[in-house]
Amino acid sequence: MNRSIVQSDGGITIIGAGPVDPDQFEAARRIAPILVAADGGANTAQKLGVRADAVIGDLDSLRADTRAVLDAKTIHHVADQSDTDFEKCLARIDAAFVIALGVSFGRLDHGLATVNALYKFRKTPIFVLDKNDVCFLAPQRLDLRLPVGARLSLVPLAPVRGHSHGLKWPIDDVMFSPLGRIGTSNEVDQPKVLLTFDKQRMLVILAARFLDNAIAHLKET
Repeated sequence: MNRSIVQSDGGITIIGAGPVDPDQFEAARRIAPILVAADGGANTAQKLGVRADAVIGDLDSLRADTRAVLDAKTIHHVADQSDTDFEKCLARIDAAFVIALGVSFGRLDHGLATVNALYKFRKTPIFVLDKNDVCFLAPQRLDLRLPVGARLSLVPLAPVRGHSHGLKWPIDDVMFSPLGRIGTSNEVDQPKVLLTFDKQRMLVILAARFLDNAIAHLKET
């Protein structure tokens, strides 16, 4: 079992080497101020004028000029090539929740690896944020407060059934499956949305501006 390198009673922000919107980065750090960089994410943080509290990864993307301004104690080399730098970070932190930015690189393979990590590390709520969306693995009961008309997409990682209150197109007793039915672009039609699932296998995707709303559900559980 990996020993935790960074601990927080609240949230931790993880930054990767992919594109990061500066305003979203600042918003994430207001909610989860401790910053962990996944390898080359330290370069991105440096460009944004911030030094990471810890850098974790195989370090093949960490630039020399970034390394030079970091405290050596914050750099943690993990040579294992069986997982991604994002997973290396998740395996070595202990937090109430995680906000992750720049972890998909605008590439489909990295994006799918990130989705895989959401399930592998499902004991910790992880909110993946990019320019357009926030994505997270739903617990079996999910209470959300969202404006009427907000987009809400449901993407199953495995066969899963659910029930809903507050969606324009109810999901009651629908069998969702990666190879069958998915729930792209459903719509909120009541301010309180309640979703329940028989397994923790459903991804929820909201517009990025609803990050606070997504994290707020943790207080309901």
